[in-house]
Amino acid sequence: MKKITLFFLLAFLGGITMQAQNLLTNGDFEEGMTVWEGNGFNVQTDGGNSFNFVDVASAGEPFAVNLSQRGINIAQGQTFTLTFDASTDAATGSRTMIAGIGLFVDPFTNQSMEVTVTDVTQSFSLELVANFSSTDSRVLFDMGAATGVVVIDNVTLTLNENTGGDELLENGDFEQGMVVWEGNGFNVQTDGGNSFNFVDVASAGEPFAVNLSQRGINIAEGQTFTLTFDASTDATTGSRTMIAGIGLFVDPFTNQSMEVTVTDVTQTFSLELVANFSSTDSRVLFDMGAATGVVVIDNVSLVQGNGNTDPVLPAVAAPTPPERDPNTVFSLFSDAYTQQPNTVFGAFGVGTQDITTIQIEGDNTQQLVLNQPASEFLLVDWGEPLDLSALTHFHMDYWIDTSLSTGLIANPKWSNHVGDGGETSFFQLTNPVVTFGEWVSIDVPLTVFVDGDATQQRDALRQFVLTLAGAEPGTRTIFIDNLYLHNNTTLSTEEFTSLDVSVYPNPSTDRWTVSTSSDSITSVAVYDLLGRRVALATPNATTFDINASNLRTGIYLATITTNQGQETIKLIKR
Repeated sequence: MKKITLFFLLAFLGGITMQAQNLLTNGDFEEGMTVWEGNGFNVQTDGGNSFNFVDVASAGEPFAVNLSQRGINIAQGQTFTLTFDASTDAATGSRTMIAGIGLFVDPFTNQSMEVTVTDVTQSFSLELVANFSSTDSRVLFDMGAATGVVVIDNVTLTLNENTGGDELLENGDFEQGMVVWEGNGFNVQTDGGNSFNFVDVASAGEPFAVNLSQRGINIAEGQTFTLTFDASTDATTGSRTMIAGIGLFVDPFTNQSMEVTVTDVTQTFSLELVANFSSTDSRVLFDMGAATGVVVIDNVSLVQGNGNTDPVLPAVAAPTPPERDPNTVFSLFSDAYTQQPNTVFGAFGVGTQDITTIQIEGDNTQQLVLNQPASEFLLVDWGEPLDLSALTHFHMDYWIDTSLSTGLIANPKWSNHVGDGGETSFFQLTNPVVTFGEWVSIDVPLTVFVDGDATQQRDALRQFVLTLAGAEPGTRTIFIDNLYLHNNTTLSTEEFTSLDVSVYPNPSTDRWTVSTSSDSITSVAVYDLLGRRVALATPNATTFDINASNLRTGIYLATITTNQGQETIKLIKR
């Protein structure tokens, strides 16, 4: 039979968070000049906070200015997470350094990354797989390759333990016959040399009225488990539902479970379950009484851990933004522009907290892990309302590759806080995700943010929200870069230039004419509101007609590019 593999992820708030042990001492430098070493070890204190401070006078080899902590037991193949806060001063602006783990003696083998620090403090999180072994390994910061200040604080190193576990069930393939399992739905049959559990429900009632369970499992609240199994029904039934999960064997029968739909094609289900109960006599459960018809269950497995693999990473960095006047950009995250001070991703502990700054081709990128429904959004706050009425356009680059793609949206929202007493209005863009495995650039006028306040009031903007959700619950990883507002102007080599582009007639029934006052139009790209490109031309002329006769009635976005920059205009087809 054809076999389909389905993955379902289910997680809930309120669980216990297990934190890995920090392998470093004095990572916050509050103990002063102890433990660390190297010619770049220099603790200073300001405003009650201690940190390491270095000012490199002349550039040379990266290791010429070094901060290290040794005595760490590291074995080849182990994976570690190194986190730290780092910045430079306003005079330096930005500079690079190397951070990682390695040997303290020759040949100084190491696993490290170059990061770029700016005058805005950033929290870095580097995942490093050791390519060496030593009981006297070290954490290292090499800062000698560039001049200027480096401030380092709050350094931690943790070992990424394997979250997988041993099999917790017995006779999950039912080959041992009628043992271990129990319940009125326990009925092992054998066909073609394969044993499985078979139930044929005659009348529908409460789900638990027909049950298959295996008890005696030690489960603690907050622990994560992966339950996998094969299931199907017969051709006569066609399809039907059942409940699968983990739970208490006695009253109040608290459980963490999920309803799944089985068909006459055998499917492999994988459920990620976070326990909301504790018992040494917990159970795996299958409740099948709510619908009539056959249920066949086989190859049941329960392991502790989420069974997740590392997310697929973008192979290339996000597109480089154009050069713009700093006074015309409000940036929340981008190497190209100065970040708004006091910007916090994952503000107030709300929404996703699984936020990591990684580097792709030397470009800082935000990696966000969002779980639906527990934490399906990112909240960004910059501490005070700002009047950004002069800015007219929104830009964000994002990259996602997920199997949970049905009905997926990645909706950006801006929140206005007049009087700084909470949200007074908002405007949001509905952004269906239709492109996977490559960077998508959203660069649109704010007037297309039609959800919420149709006037896009932004005289007191304080927060940005990105919601990632779809038809299927579960965990998704998205990468974002170049998140900013701007006024659709760029800098030429000599002066500040604003594009002079006009489109007429608009609305139109058959064609739009695009024209500029002087500069030639190098390209015109037209997109529908699903982000699909429906037309592309390279006219290299000051006037060009866009054929609309084959387009459906609706709203489109035209990105007009000249040698002076780029502008996006809303088009209406009647």
